[in-house]
Amino acid sequence: MDSVLPLRGTQFTADLASVRAARGLVRTEAQAAGISPALLADLELVVSELVTNGVVHGAGGHIGVGFEPGPPAALAVTSGLPAADSRPVGPPSGWAAPPPHQISGRGLFLVATLSGDVRVQYHDQLLTIACRFPWAAR
Repeated sequence: MDSVLPLRGTQFTADLASVRAARGLVRTEAQAAGISPALLADLELVVSELVTNGVVHGAGGHIGVGFEPGPPAALAVTSGLPAADSRPVGPPSGWAAPPPHQISGRGLFLVATLSGDVRVQYHDQLLTIACRFPWAAR
């Protein structure tokens, strides 16, 4: 994946209702492409985590969700950064599970664990996290 953009996408308002809407968008396109139920569950979890992070930690406004079923399936979520020159997300190699007693902080670890390839890109006050999921067409 040379660049995380562009994917066909949809903009959502940066609120928690958009998590469900983004999950529905990915589910509909994935099912139409014949993606297996197991991979579909992974895609739904990853898009839910990334959109939730954009809503909770982003600058507000809108969140972009791009999805192409592939194969491989490609998913990208873009949100605004909360402050100029902010880079709140490190490289995926550092996305470790938090200690068991910690209540939150598992989202990016789950994203890295479920995806075969994750990329982080900063551009013009935006953060994009893009993932690829290998699968074979029937």
